[in-house]
Amino acid sequence: AGTPLTDDQGQTRIRGIAPGRYRLDVEAPRLAAERRFVDVRAGQSETYEEIFVLGPGGSLVVVVVDRNGVPMPGVPLDLRDRFDLPYPRVFNRFDPSRSYPLTDAGGALLLDNLTEGAYTIRAILGQNRFGPAIEFGMRHGGLTEFELPMQ
Repeated sequence: AGTPLTDDQGQTRIRGIAPGRYRLDVEAPRLAAERRFVDVRAGQSETYEEIFVLGPGGSLVVVVVDRNGVPMPGVPLDLRDRFDLPYPRVFNRFDPSRSYPLTDAGGALLLDNLTEGAYTIRAILGQNRFGPAIEFGMRHGGLTEFELPMQ
């Protein structure tokens, strides 16, 4: 786990990696991040070349409502990407006490710069208790809006 930076050509080198499966997250300010997995085999000394194209991400607007359609403020939400991993760019990595995004006073949550792909979102109701999950797709530069009803 580290944070290597790219050079002026957009390239980086990571040396001395033990065999195994690794997750690469490539991020840049104001652009959608990309996540991929790489397998490193024992004795492999080849260069791994992967091209990442970062562009404007998509935006998500979700409003959590109760069974009467009334918006619910302060609801923590669990957003997962297509790998079923928590989507890290929406969490406050600098404040572990707030590890999930919360809906605002109007029951809404706006997330920008989401990577293109498939997602699942659900409300966190308590320890190991979740509301219904909704699956949705995101496109670069797109906008996805929906209500997340609580039963």
